Amino acid sequence: MAARITGPRAPGSSRRLVLLGLAGLVACGAVGDSAPAPVLPTIPLVVGGEAVTAEVADSPALRERGLMERRALRRDHGMIFVYPDSRPRSFWMKNTPLLLSIAFIDEGGKIVRIADMQPYDTTPVPSNAPAMYALEMTQGWFAEHGVGVGAAVTGLPGASAE
Repeated sequence: MAARITGPRAPGSSRRLVLLGLAGLVACGAVGDSAPAPVLPTIPLVVGGEAVTAEVADSPALRERGLMERRALRRDHGMIFVYPDSRPRSFWMKNTPLLLSIAFIDEGGKIVRIADMQPYDTTPVPSNAPAMYALEMTQGWFAEHGVGVGAAVTGLPGASAE
């Protein structure tokens, strides 16, 4: 016969144990289909006079991953893709379930093209002009805020190292 341990417990200790156990399962990847995509460092931008918070993708690996697998973006949040030089660019939506709009931006911070992109579509969306940056936002964000081609974007980081 096994001994039963009894005695007073600290208030909330059972709940704390359950929460710690769940946290451990999540950390080990035992809960959910996949781990959430990492959130990158952010910077504040001003896009056509509107404040935006953008995650920075400034390396080949981060640019390749982009917003793949993301299910949502916070209001007025997006991702800025930073390149080492200005040249024609092209994006697609492989493994990306979000409805997004993209603004291609030249090295001087001027928007040179805005396009809407469809989830999971692997059709290339070209910049149609040299661009050093691309800003992805929730689809319709640019139109809703009256931001069009020629609008200025300030707060952009310098060129990426690679």
